[in-house]
This record gives sequence, structure tokens and C-alpha cells, in this order.
Amino acid sequence: MNRLIVSATFAALLPLFAVPLPCVSNERPTKLADVHLHWKWNQKEVTEPEQAINILRDNNVRLAVVT
Repeated sequence: MNRLIVSATFAALLPLFAVPLPCVSNERPTKLADVHLHWKWNQKEVTEPEQAINILRDNNVRLAVVT
């Protein structure tokens, strides 16, 4: 069973190392897309929309779906 898990894990990770990654290019920053859900248990901390946009721009995120 362990051999099966190791083989499956290796097979799943192999494509990550087998193809050249555009994010390691020195030419220009890679454009990123960010899609995820935000949940804060403490709603006293509020991020203003302008702050969120600036954070995304500063991190070179060009497409974001923020809820």
C-alpha cells in the first residue's frame, strides 16, 4: 500500500518538474489570477476595497474574484 501511495504521489508531482515554468523567467513579472473566498472570524478587521485592489496590484495579480 505504501508503494502505491509513493508511486501515485510521484506521478502527480512529476509534471510540476517536467515542464518549464514561465514563472521563473527573468523577462517580466508573471501575470497571476487569484480566485478564492475570504472569511474573517473577527469582522472588526475590515479591509477596504481600495486597500484590497492595491494589495492585488502590488502583487501583480491581474484577475481576481474576491468575495
